[in-house]
Amino acid sequence: MKKIIIPIILICLLLLPLNAFAITYGKVGENTNFNGDVNIPSGSNYYKDEVALDLVQCRNNATEAPAVTDDTTEGYEVNSVWTDITNDKSYVCVDATEDNAVWIEITITQLSDLSDVNTSTVTDKFVLVADGVDFESRALVEADISDLGTYADSGANTDITSIYNTSLKFGRDADNLIDFATTDNKIIFRTNGTNNIEILSTGELDLNAFSVGMTTQTLTGDGTDEIDWTDGNYMMFTCTTSDETFTFVAPSNPCGLTLQIKQDATAGGRDITFPAAVKWLGTEPTWADGGISKTIIMSMRYDGTNYWSQGTSWEQ
Repeated sequence: MKKIIIPIILICLLLLPLNAFAITYGKVGENTNFNGDVNIPSGSNYYKDEVALDLVQCRNNATEAPAVTDDTTEGYEVNSVWTDITNDKSYVCVDATEDNAVWIEITITQLSDLSDVNTSTVTDKFVLVADGVDFESRALVEADISDLGTYADSGANTDITSIYNTSLKFGRDADNLIDFATTDNKIIFRTNGTNNIEILSTGELDLNAFSVGMTTQTLTGDGTDEIDWTDGNYMMFTCTTSDETFTFVAPSNPCGLTLQIKQDATAGGRDITFPAAVKWLGTEPTWADGGISKTIIMSMRYDGTNYWSQGTSWEQ
């Protein structure tokens, strides 16, 4: 008997270390708790067909969307998947921080009805438009884009390089828009229901029965003064207690300019020296003739080089 028992004991002792490396099997289901339900020891790495699996807690029978409290304290971690079977939506966890979990919806919505789409014939400039029921293939109409609101882009949008349309109009509404849809190649700026400014096909600007206004520039003298005509076409200048010497910053293009000069309120009679580019058509006014707080108007036509000028008499 001893001859039989001893060899059996030796064989068992030899096989004993192999048990430490044995693969544990168990049946699992959608709600299986690996640490308690299937007799598998605690740990994160389990094996299927000798391939290691890093198990992540997921939930596939939820009835609502995950909340910020569905976090590490609930066993969730990054890449956990949550399925809301009530609302047919799926989510993945990208941050499981306690009380601040972040879940992103990953629901895939398929085109459920393409019965209106002709897939055998491609129609130029047609798009798929969702009307709340299905999708249809057709050209966009005004109603499709009327509620787009304001489009903002963080950078330059270079996707659209040109838009050509013989019926093109765009603006806030039918009474306030820019109209390119004219048969005589005009561009019309329409405000408050009235066609105001028109750019004619010849390049001319037609203001119709309207005027052009601008902000009047003002300057009080200090003896040596620069008038920047790029700031506006009309300047109101007031002398102080000394004579004045002007320098001009030329406008960008030839244009008409007006300089209104008012003598000071103390003594008047301040003399004024102009730059050499000011050319007088007739006699230059006598600046020292201006009395206290009296005004004179000077009209100039800038031709790109010189300021061709005339002045009125002093205010009486």
